[in-house]
Amino acid sequence: MKRLGKFLKLSGGVFAVVAIAGKIADHFGYVLKVRGQGLPPIDWAMAGFFLAIGAVFYAIGFFLDRKPEAEAEPVRLDMTDLSFIEKAIKKTRNRSLWVGVFMVAFGAFMMILPSLDTESTTGVAIGLGIFGGICILIGGFMLYQYLKLRNIKESEIYKKIMIEPQTITRFQTVVVQSQAGKSFNATNVTLFVGTKKLTTLGVSDTDLELLKQYLLKHNADLFFG
Repeated sequence: MKRLGKFLKLSGGVFAVVAIAGKIADHFGYVLKVRGQGLPPIDWAMAGFFLAIGAVFYAIGFFLDRKPEAEAEPVRLDMTDLSFIEKAIKKTRNRSLWVGVFMVAFGAFMMILPSLDTESTTGVAIGLGIFGGICILIGGFMLYQYLKLRNIKESEIYKKIMIEPQTITRFQTVVVQSQAGKSFNATNVTLFVGTKKLTTLGVSDTDLELLKQYLLKHNADLFFG
């Protein structure tokens, strides 16, 4: 299955390259050739179709190629090792960085896309500009979240969990289930101080149980849900 996954990821990349290269070549009047034979011009519809196929292939390949994690075993909290808290915050910080960079880059691409097509209308340019601006705003917010966690031990989240864990009153778990199986599920934990949301952390099953035990130790009235 992992070989199939790698093949699908490679195929997805090929579709994406063909779509981008074909559209660029079509824009500048070039003709792509394979073994001396010219390929038909790639318009926006065909480029979008190729990109969609490539994304689907890559996504399927990613899940097939990913090594399943072992089933989580029951754990007991080791009060001498709380490194799982820093690990959970670091995982969330890195996720914010990559999502932020992607959204900003994607938004910028959407905004300049009409300038690459001489046949693009003003309405399309305005629509893509607004969509791109929204993507950039979302990406900027994610990058702001990353900067807040850049120094983990100085962040408000770390200090609340480590120094004032008794102030955390609610523990909400959301499991994003994958069609590829339980091993690929993603678990997010949202913590609240009173009615105010403190943070959402991406955790493994083991870290989820450790964090739950740790917070219960400091606040027996912790609300779940």
